[in-house]
Amino acid sequence: MTSSACDVLVVAEDSVGHHTLYTELLTQALQLSGLRIETVYLNSVRSPGMNVHTRKIRRSMEVRKYLLKAMSRAQAAVFLSADEHLLLMLSLPMSRCLGIFLRSAPPLVRNGSKSRLRGILIRLLIARGLIPLHVEMPGSKPPEPFHPFRDPSPFAGDADRLGEISPPVDPEILGQAYAMFGVFDQRKQVYEALIWLKDAHPRSTLVCLGVWIDEDYLNRCKQLARQHQLTLVTPNRSLTQGQLLAGIRNCMRPLVLNRNEGSSGILMGCLHVGKRPFVSGSASLRRASRILGLDWVDLERPSTVHGSPRTRENHALEEWFPSDSGHEFTDPILKQLQYRLQIFPPDG
Repeated sequence: MTSSACDVLVVAEDSVGHHTLYTELLTQALQLSGLRIETVYLNSVRSPGMNVHTRKIRRSMEVRKYLLKAMSRAQAAVFLSADEHLLLMLSLPMSRCLGIFLRSAPPLVRNGSKSRLRGILIRLLIARGLIPLHVEMPGSKPPEPFHPFRDPSPFAGDADRLGEISPPVDPEILGQAYAMFGVFDQRKQVYEALIWLKDAHPRSTLVCLGVWIDEDYLNRCKQLARQHQLTLVTPNRSLTQGQLLAGIRNCMRPLVLNRNEGSSGILMGCLHVGKRPFVSGSASLRRASRILGLDWVDLERPSTVHGSPRTRENHALEEWFPSDSGHEFTDPILKQLQYRLQIFPPDG
């Protein structure tokens, strides 16, 4: 990091997948607009420590001190994945900050102690000046005072960033298989997908491209597949964006069955390559299926597939078709920086 002043500080996660995509798209858009930027990766701000408790406290204090210094050099700050850093943000000045919220249905009025607490923290941040932006999905627009942005395609941006384009599975197998993608645990509903397949498509193949973080769940899925003569292919490897693109494009039919609420990069990827997935799981995906005319799999009744009304399908698909540039994500952020905070390029 340099000590020179910048226009915008981007506070990001040093991770993979969607977090990396958001960071790359935003920093590129800010630079193209002529703004000077500095990026802080929270995971990379480390501190030594003795025991776990002490290490957490020392790290929290060091991160706060590091951010205060970085924020003093910038005209404004953008917190990506603000959902994950509410307590940290409360310890910082928020008067010239944007918070990017990635979870569906901002928890301002939801039930549950954790949701109520998050709602209180978000209200406090907004009262202290935070400008909140929240992801919008088909059929679910965030309420005021959140400003909407749309989830970009996982394949937006520079084509060079796609990397390796051959998925780690035999192309012939992939071409005759249903496929799921991402980080696999119970929220992805692979087990439920296998129950549906054994009834609706006996002896079929399910390919799961991505990383499994719950080994017990993986073993349960393997056992169920063997029991019902289904083929479960699980390379259990991280994918490049190019491999994800090829996997979605070349499989027989993608499945998007996320149980957790929120935007789905896989759904946006399917729309980007023109592949119509089966969907199920969260309320946000149900709303999206109705708006986009996608087929909804009723996992409570595994033999059932509900076709969504398609009277608005062509219009809705065109409206929600993700761009190659990712501007549906970056434009609302630039707009808030310019018109709410009056931050323009030095020569602008």
